[in-house]
Amino acid sequence: MKELKVKKDWLKTVNLILIIFLALFMVSCVKANDGKEVIVNKESSETDNDEPETEEAIISEDVNISWIDTITFNGITYEFNGRYNPDELLDHSKDTQLKLSLGQEFSEVLFNVSENVFELDYRQKHGDATYLSKGTKVFEVEGYLPTYRLAISQDDMITIYEVSRNINGKTLGDLYDIKGRLSYITINSEVDGTTVLGKIESPDQINLLEKELLAAPIMDVDMLLETEEGMSEWRTDREGERYFLTFYLLDGTSFSKSYWIESGAFGSDAKLSAVYGEVVSKELH
Repeated sequence: MKELKVKKDWLKTVNLILIIFLALFMVSCVKANDGKEVIVNKESSETDNDEPETEEAIISEDVNISWIDTITFNGITYEFNGRYNPDELLDHSKDTQLKLSLGQEFSEVLFNVSENVFELDYRQKHGDATYLSKGTKVFEVEGYLPTYRLAISQDDMITIYEVSRNINGKTLGDLYDIKGRLSYITINSEVDGTTVLGKIESPDQINLLEKELLAAPIMDVDMLLETEEGMSEWRTDREGERYFLTFYLLDGTSFSKSYWIESGAFGSDAKLSAVYGEVVSKELH
């Protein structure tokens, strides 16, 4: 009986650790030679740029870290959103005056993580980029706050990086600088994230959903996951029927987030009001 209890306790501990790993924002896949994948999480919390001590790094030919494409500045982590041709975007924009363009230079990449870091618990710092080369110029995006979007220029294309984590944000409105910019929303299948199951484009509904989105509170996931009760709550909220909501902006760009219709859970750290559930359900049925 004691042996059985030890095994149960051990399994419980493992499950809690796995939940924590799945909860944070920045995720990396560690691929071993046998082809298995282990999900490991990364998050940025520091603003200095001390390079990692290479003699302490875990270096192994048997492990390859596949990083999420991100950049970090001033404690804010931005994740790859997409590559856009500004001229082609005009075909999808409802306002031809809103041509996507770069603003003033914001900063430059100070350190490339994927080529220099072999530590699974490395936390990104100010100026870090997982894939961009050191010295890459980073620009603001015309018309958007730099706390929301940054970009680089590549072969006449604009690559946008969009905020994924800002420890100073209390609501999604503190992260997303999209007030008055939302054009329409599609409800996509969880199977591939792209098959459109419904489309919301009524001006009244769009105005309402934009307001509700920006007012949605951001949870402190780190604190929530410190307790068993918090972990259970976070996990329960992300069970059941899930969809992907894609938000299309007036300039033709877009972003997507996972959405659990029953609980209102949105992404990994927010929860939308019941209004969203009502509108989405009506559109689907």
